[in-house]
Amino acid sequence: MERTNRREIAAMAHEVPVEEVDADQVPQEEVEDTEPVSTTDDLPTEQDNTVLYPTGEKWDGEGNTRFKRRLYRAQRMNVHINQDEVDVRTEPFSNTGEVVETLERSSEIPVFGYTIGERVDGNDKWWVTEDYHYIWSGGTNENAL
Repeated sequence: MERTNRREIAAMAHEVPVEEVDADQVPQEEVEDTEPVSTTDDLPTEQDNTVLYPTGEKWDGEGNTRFKRRLYRAQRMNVHINQDEVDVRTEPFSNTGEVVETLERSSEIPVFGYTIGERVDGNDKWWVTEDYHYIWSGGTNENAL
């Protein structure tokens, strides 16, 4: 059975032809009692880095998931920064991921797991923080929770 994700469902909903109705033909009480309809506003935007399970729930590092064509491997732990400075980015790429924070040596940060991104010094593993940002694993030491 083929699964359909929330983004595909939202896209299909926008493709359904909608019959135009004159506002005077709709009884006022029906308009007031109408529940809000879920739209693509509920889905992550390009600026929202939230990673989701296929069910639409936020990824918490308790299991692997695939989101936006990227595989996320669960590996909850704290990592320690082992370089003078390591950037926390919006993407797992140094050329496109905006720096949101810079961590100093000996800083500790919890992560949900990792994904594959830009290969830096032969290492393409990037940690995913609890804020859904990315840290190059080459600048860290692993400490299991």
